[in-house]
Amino acid sequence: MLWHGSLIFLHYNITILMKKYIKIIPLKSIGLSDLSSSEPSDPGNPGSDPLNPSFPSLSPQFSFLKSPLPGYGTSLPATEVEFSFPAEDYKRVQAWFSGDFSHVVNPESATLKKNMRAAVIDTLSRFISASASRNLLTAPCRLGWRYRLFDGSYIYPDAPLLILPEYEAPLLIITGYNLYEKSLHTDITISVNPSSLSFSLAAPQNGGEYKDIIMAVEFFVTRQGSLFSSDAEVVGVRSVITGSGRVRVWSYESIPSDDIEAAVKVDSDFRLVATLSYGDILDGKYDAIMPFPFDAGALGRISSLPKVSFPTKVSSGSESSSSSSSSTLLQGWRPFLHFHTEPLNLGLPENVKSVMDLYLRGVFQREEVEMKLYGSHHREHWRLLAKSRGPYIRGLRRAPYRWFRVEISLPMRRDDFLEALTFTYAK
Repeated sequence: MLWHGSLIFLHYNITILMKKYIKIIPLKSIGLSDLSSSEPSDPGNPGSDPLNPSFPSLSPQFSFLKSPLPGYGTSLPATEVEFSFPAEDYKRVQAWFSGDFSHVVNPESATLKKNMRAAVIDTLSRFISASASRNLLTAPCRLGWRYRLFDGSYIYPDAPLLILPEYEAPLLIITGYNLYEKSLHTDITISVNPSSLSFSLAAPQNGGEYKDIIMAVEFFVTRQGSLFSSDAEVVGVRSVITGSGRVRVWSYESIPSDDIEAAVKVDSDFRLVATLSYGDILDGKYDAIMPFPFDAGALGRISSLPKVSFPTKVSSGSESSSSSSSSTLLQGWRPFLHFHTEPLNLGLPENVKSVMDLYLRGVFQREEVEMKLYGSHHREHWRLLAKSRGPYIRGLRRAPYRWFRVEISLPMRRDDFLEALTFTYAK
């Protein structure tokens, strides 16, 4: 008897179990870049400018007013240039005013050149110094402002401005002279008045929401641009044509206006010159135009004033500046946080990892938080791997990466805090 049996094939679903690892990263231990006022992030380039967090924007208005300088008269500044010279230089000096050099046979003496230069440069320097001591401007400079927060940290909401009260070095116009055998006295008018700076500053829109966060607005400036170099030459008297006709001027080697402006634009030696209470700004104390509240004599003693380190712009692949450090972001209270972490390797910089779950720890409104997870192999190009509404990203099955970055945004109550990120991953 032939018995027919059945061959039974057993099918096994073989599951390869990947070992899971857990990594807890305290947020205070890593760099965070503030994205509070940036545009919505690009999945391929999360993060942008940490210099502009979501604080109210200031819009101070500035203007210049030509001002008389005490000791220099009431119209254009008036002063004098005088010096001595050897007797053999008399005919040369006389020819400066007559225009007849036919009797000038001796070369210019070193003493004439030295004394003339010292007198002209000293006159210019005294005028600039006297102006600065009264907080009057005679040359371009840069001016910026920052918020001083309740915890002693700073926010820089805007880039510094280039202010241009004057574009060129002034002319020293000779209005009269007395020539003696061994000396010359000239009365001169300086072609420009120094300028006082005026401003107005209205309370920013929604500024009252930050009255417990912003304590003061601090203004800082660079020193004014140099109008002439330390070794500038003085070549004597020459005639020039101005709006009022042909005049004689002391001719000195000035720096071209474009070069003055270019040097000022790259000057980063900022000094603190004024501090305004944020409460006074909210109360409308500075709504109307008024003299800018420089500290007394600030422009004249600018080298001795406190330095201000304005942060440079930080790209998405760089470490954050001091204004957006993790300590500033997470200490104290801010009504809204939006930031991304520095690139994270989960302790294994040379290995690829697959993130399965991500969890944000802390006390906050869980239904309000938004998270995005990005991956990268070389920290140059970032790919969006997942996003969530809430503090969890779960059940990922994505290709492995060496580096990860997390972007987080959420409103904050006064007692809320963020503690750590927990990664579950396989390698």
